[in-house]
Amino acid sequence: MWNKLLYWITLRRFQWEHRQSASDIISFTQALSDAKNILICLPWDFTEFLVARYVLKYISQDDQKHHITYIVPNGFNSPIPTRPQDTVVRANGTSRTRAGLFSEAFERQITRNDFHVAADFSHTFDLGTSMLCLRSGAPLRIGLESPYSHLFFNIEFAQEGGEFPLENAYRGIQKTLAIEGK
Repeated sequence: MWNKLLYWITLRRFQWEHRQSASDIISFTQALSDAKNILICLPWDFTEFLVARYVLKYISQDDQKHHITYIVPNGFNSPIPTRPQDTVVRANGTSRTRAGLFSEAFERQITRNDFHVAADFSHTFDLGTSMLCLRSGAPLRIGLESPYSHLFFNIEFAQEGGEFPLENAYRGIQKTLAIEGK
């Protein structure tokens, strides 16, 4: 109960602090063409994680332009399809605070890199991964549509219906990032 209250208070405080800040206007096509370092936060729900992992196998193995850093929950031991230039960072139980945010030490470890794009694959809103994408400093931040996603992302993917809505949303993000193979 206290964790939910702390989560709610943290989210409201963030809304209040950013209520009047205007988003920087960026050139979408220029940001994508210049993107080299990509941060992808994988979902903390195991079912969503498995779908994301399945979709990630379609990342082009021939692409040498992009370096992808994956944030993965430590308890999910399913292998992530990576290329030699990619990095997998596993977040353990001490990486997150009771409010659901990542610890300052973990954030510093991630934000040492200059990211050009950050994408959050969380189907349901996750304050920690959304905040990590925002604090990554990436000018282009992509997430799935949710009630609070507009606070953290400048591109939101609508979660459409269909037979495989989550897979379609993840593939849409991949196509946008131009990292999808044939």
